[in-house]
Amino acid sequence: MDAHAPKLEEIVSRRRAASTPVTGVFAELIGLDLAPRLVRDARNLWAVVEHNRGQAGRDRIWGHPDLLPTRAHLADPLSFTGGDDAGDRVEDDIDAELRKLLGE
Repeated sequence: MDAHAPKLEEIVSRRRAASTPVTGVFAELIGLDLAPRLVRDARNLWAVVEHNRGQAGRDRIWGHPDLLPTRAHLADPLSFTGGDDAGDRVEDDIDAELRKLLGE
């Protein structure tokens, strides 16, 4: 593989993200930020998930909205996929409060 391929891929993805009107539409209508850095971080996160869990594990995470990574996970993919069970169950504040109420 050419040593310059990753740099060229980054340039093309930045240009594509910056030059399309769709980026602005997504941002305005549904709040989806398609900035090149976020797209790259998301690609890296899903590559780590697929490497650790395979395609079926990756698809299981996509299949349930409570298991999807947050924006914080994009910056640190290993925080999402750290352990064997990491990413299978992402606990939020509501889950923690329910556990308190139920005495678990």
